[in-house]
Amino acid sequence: MGTNIRVIYEKDFYDELKSMKCLENMSDEHFQTAIENQDGIRSPYFSPRPIFEKVVLKEILEMKKPSKRILLAVQAELLNGVRLCKDQVPEFKRFPKIYEAIKEVVVDVLKNDLKPETEKHIEVIFERKSAFPYSADKTKRFFSFDRMDEIQEDAQDVIIRQMIEKYFDMVRSAILDDVPQTINVFLINKLMTVMNRILAPRLIVQKDQLVVESPEIAKKRAEGKKKIEDITSAKAIIEEIEALQNNSTDNVSVREG
Repeated sequence: MGTNIRVIYEKDFYDELKSMKCLENMSDEHFQTAIENQDGIRSPYFSPRPIFEKVVLKEILEMKKPSKRILLAVQAELLNGVRLCKDQVPEFKRFPKIYEAIKEVVVDVLKNDLKPETEKHIEVIFERKSAFPYSADKTKRFFSFDRMDEIQEDAQDVIIRQMIEKYFDMVRSAILDDVPQTINVFLINKLMTVMNRILAPRLIVQKDQLVVESPEIAKKRAEGKKKIEDITSAKAIIEEIEALQNNSTDNVSVREG
């Protein structure tokens, strides 16, 4: 299961985010039009901040969908691990109601508690990344607009586009780290913690109903018990016949003597 989850992170999630191209569907002409629509007629006082914010946030939020798909994929893998336990743990075959009770608890905790909580933390990641350009001093310096009014119009477009692409790459790298870590902490690790805390008490309450042997296994055990009884009876009969034969042989020997 751990290997499959690693593949989900390192291949599925990584490949999908890396395949995303910032501004891929926006030509230079459309980009220029977006700038003009945002700020009206060009002027010496043009500020690229609004268009930067408008375009880059849209690109960043495109990564939210694959992030949530990965959460669902990891949840499905955890549930699949529970299903595999049914075949790998002999006691679950003998007492299927125990398995069903454990599965019910896991599904309930995952779907109703941990998944929604993890989704909220993923939302927080994107909220922070969306606000980051205007809340972190070092990023303000990195995306400096202080002298944009001194740059020609065409050069402004190129510079803004490059800044958006660079920031998109920065955010994508952070999300590739932050989302898997968030899922590990709030879904996988917390599932184990919660199960250790609540599973035993929930099962103990139902113990009389759960410790009921599988009818199929009970039938096989009864059949096996009957076979043993039949074999024991047959063995006793054979031993009795052998004893009679031995007695007959001894009696014949005495008469001949």
